[in-house]
Amino acid sequence: MKNYISLFICLFVFVSFSQEKYLGDGPYEQLIIRGVTLVNGDGSPPKGPVDIVVEKNIITDVKSIGYPGAIKLNEKNEVIRTGGVKYTVKDGIIYDAKRLLKEVKEMVDEKKREENWELKQPGIK
Repeated sequence: MKNYISLFICLFVFVSFSQEKYLGDGPYEQLIIRGVTLVNGDGSPPKGPVDIVVEKNIITDVKSIGYPGAIKLNEKNEVIRTGGVKYTVKDGIIYDAKRLLKEVKEMVDEKKREENWELKQPGIK
């Protein structure tokens, strides 16, 4: 009998909280998605950070809000860049952007060493 009650409770919870029943909040008259990187899908480079304005489920405006990261002065009066891209998503997989950049740099440096690659600037003999 306990097994049937447990099964009933599990099924009730599953049906109550299934994604088909919960479609999120909204709709809203206006929704603003702040500070995102916009990728058009037309081959152009990403833009960002931008605010995307959605009204009645239609994107009505995209506003540029500056550049990734901010330039600040630290306690030694040195210019530093803070913020920027923390995470990136590709094919539904979330990556730590700084770690990914470091790993790619290491792979490129290793390939350069293997091929004895060196930069040759035009016009310099």
